[in-house]
Amino acid sequence: MSKWRNRIAEEEDIVVSSRVRLARNLQGHRFPGALDQDEAQIVEERIVRVIDTKFPGIYRHFRTEDLGEDAKVLMENHLISPELIQNRAFSSFCLSEDENFNIMINEEDHIRMQALWPGMPGIELFEQAKGLMDSLEEELDFSFHPEFGYLTSCPTNTGTGLRASVMLHLPSIKYSGLFPGLEDSLGKVGLIVRGLNGEGSMALGEMYQISNQKTLGPSERNSIIKLNRYVKHIVAKERELRRSFLTHYRPMLEDQVSRSLGILKYAKLISQEEAMACISLLRVGISLGLLEKISLKRITDLFFNVQKHNMIKYGQIKGLELEENQLRSMYINEFFKEVDLDG
Repeated sequence: MSKWRNRIAEEEDIVVSSRVRLARNLQGHRFPGALDQDEAQIVEERIVRVIDTKFPGIYRHFRTEDLGEDAKVLMENHLISPELIQNRAFSSFCLSEDENFNIMINEEDHIRMQALWPGMPGIELFEQAKGLMDSLEEELDFSFHPEFGYLTSCPTNTGTGLRASVMLHLPSIKYSGLFPGLEDSLGKVGLIVRGLNGEGSMALGEMYQISNQKTLGPSERNSIIKLNRYVKHIVAKERELRRSFLTHYRPMLEDQVSRSLGILKYAKLISQEEAMACISLLRVGISLGLLEKISLKRITDLFFNVQKHNMIKYGQIKGLELEENQLRSMYINEFFKEVDLDG
């Protein structure tokens, strides 16, 4: 289980995780899109030196290009971003031991500080991330405009530089046909909906990310409070629909959960999409008391671990030269054998 998910979480049957990200750039340096290798190294060394001084022994520094394909495993576990990998020639990151905080260097901006937490996004998560960034700002001059706020590579992040997002599991809202209306309503209040891995990605397993759009104007605190408020409404609606489905369609729901469990336990080949769809149904089954043997945390971890690059890594560890769908079925089969033994 990824360390950052290994905590008791509020509303974890629907709210999978929360993330706060703050973007900053160093005064006097070109933004990452215009950096050459030498200047990128100077930026990296300045930032890492301050991190090591301010937080000795707390963060481990990794250069993205040194990680090879393992970087994509970290991306699938939401510890680093696709943009960091795209800039692998001169990007790096500093990851805390508990994996809750990650400072990405030379991604789209010089600094992208990310705070991850399972469950609902509390204001305290933002305050911790802001406190860390403020501590860095004591030693680093950030690009700042008195009218526009913190300056970023992408104008949509200028201002507070804050992106707060929540990952939600919303199968009932999707299959009830309410999702297009929800997406439209959120857009009207300045919130945006994305897929499992952010912008441009699909909502595999009915996992959606909801985040703030505006960074110029609203304060960070108000943005977090607003996101929280709407997420609570969405959680209440999803839970209401799940109970309604259980009341009116219990035999069908039990059948779908049982079939999904059977596919996962005994399939010899399974794609990422099919595996995630089945695990999605198991999450619903667990939340409604239809499955009691498997913990929600373990099944959620399984959901993320069946992604492509996690499976490639699994094959390397096991010394297996098999195609991805076969590796995935073996991994899932082993998972459920362990669950059965534990039970």
